[in-house]
Amino acid sequence: MAKTTTILAQAGLGTKGIVYILMGILAAFTIFGMGQKADSTDVLLFISQQAFGKILLVAVGVGLGAYSLYRFYQAIKGTDDWGNDLRGLGVRAGFFLGGFMYSLITFSAFKIFLRGNTDNQQTSLLIEQVLDLPYGRAMLYIVSASILGRAIFDATIGWSKLHKKKISDDKLNETGRKVLTRVARIGFSARAIVFAIIAFLIFRAAYFLNPYEAGGTKEAFSWLQNTLGTVVFSFIGLGLVAYGFFMLIRARYPHMDI
Repeated sequence: MAKTTTILAQAGLGTKGIVYILMGILAAFTIFGMGQKADSTDVLLFISQQAFGKILLVAVGVGLGAYSLYRFYQAIKGTDDWGNDLRGLGVRAGFFLGGFMYSLITFSAFKIFLRGNTDNQQTSLLIEQVLDLPYGRAMLYIVSASILGRAIFDATIGWSKLHKKKISDDKLNETGRKVLTRVARIGFSARAIVFAIIAFLIFRAAYFLNPYEAGGTKEAFSWLQNTLGTVVFSFIGLGLVAYGFFMLIRARYPHMDI
């Protein structure tokens, strides 16, 4: 079981890293007028349009599916000694949310494989369905708080020693460890900023009872570019590239309590 979980984790982390690198590159290139604001769905569409795109898309779908299963495993088993106290349960709830979100991205990958496209308004449609439920607004407030919590947790990982617990760095020299620390700080900080904005957009959608006030990564990118300018937005894109590289390193040198 431990070997199977390790394979799932490595395949998932590596695929996640590639998706973030592509997402970050597309965002960073907007400074030259060559990129675009891309979420995970746009990255999947971009992959499908390349040479051997269908084969690559299936590989990415399988990898993200593996990552989703690994997150569900973490949520159920409670890996990395998080325990069953309030903090541990909160972290495990975050793992479950991550598993759910990446299962949706996996579904999108195979939907693009079969149909050649997918619905780019799925976030707004999902928010609209939630708002129609009893206590839907309260549910969105909880989701917003959870994503904000994840943003704070990511920033903490980047600027503390927690990121070192995710990688077996004994095969890295001192220079490699220093580079790893810088990549982690830049990458996790960039992702924390994007997550914080997504949390704000979902909160705004709940507050105004308007699903089109919400959004995912692409809408967060639009808010960043419109509010802080293209240069800052492009630097955050480079930060997501750094996060992607951290995921690739973590996939290569995993350190997991499984």
